[in-house]
Amino acid sequence: MDFAKTLKHLLVKKYLEISKREPGKLSLVERESLPSYYPQKGFGEIGDKICNEILKNKGKVSTECSAEKIIFGEDKIKVETNKGDFHGDYVISTIPLNNLIKKFEPKANDLVIKSSKKLNYLCLVLVYIITNKKNVINCQYCYFIDKPYNRISEMNNFSDKTSPENENLLALEISCHYNDEMWNLDDKKIFNMCIESIEKEKLLNKKDVLDFKVLKVPNVYPIYRKDYDKNLKEVNNFLSKEKKFFSIGRMGRFFYGDIDQMTRMGFDTANKIINNKF
Repeated sequence: MDFAKTLKHLLVKKYLEISKREPGKLSLVERESLPSYYPQKGFGEIGDKICNEILKNKGKVSTECSAEKIIFGEDKIKVETNKGDFHGDYVISTIPLNNLIKKFEPKANDLVIKSSKKLNYLCLVLVYIITNKKNVINCQYCYFIDKPYNRISEMNNFSDKTSPENENLLALEISCHYNDEMWNLDDKKIFNMCIESIEKEKLLNKKDVLDFKVLKVPNVYPIYRKDYDKNLKEVNNFLSKEKKFFSIGRMGRFFYGDIDQMTRMGFDTANKIINNKF
């Protein structure tokens, strides 16, 4: 009993120490020990909140725009998109670096372009399964090895308001390379492959599935290959010359960080612009 009390005291003390430190200075294990906070109706609420604040302050939000060219003038930066041109005093980008550099005008030198092409990302196939069974994995998320999927998240364990009362939502993540066999597999085959594995694990029966949806997202996880740091340094040195252009986020910094770290990066960048400190 005394040992249990001592252990509890040490764990609580350690937690209090961790909670006071900056997130960027914590190890992965330490970060995982902190409590998590999740929007009641899903992560999209954060984007909606930011969007509403921009509109409330007479700003403009344009979606589904594809940046084709980024042209640097003396005073303004012009971004040519499939929905027209945008002009700005400052531009903040989250475009993957291997796609970003080739859009610049004036063009980057050959070494920078070559370096950017060597900065590659893993893609992500997301399989969303709507089921009438609750507590499938009895936790928020769980990692797997030797399975078609890397991780399963049970969204009702983040918030029971992410789905209707009689439903549950599982999010299965499969990492792959762009245009490989998994990327090109049709949605039904991907689902069947996943549900067969889940049934073998006795987590869920196919009869409990109400529907499913497959999404494919390119350029999600930076691939840290040998000498990636030299290529990244070459690209970052080039970008640093453009004082009014900021490349941020997991894709824009080629940094495998968590969402809170990336959000912090966005706020820090905004503060630099507001305070003219860059």
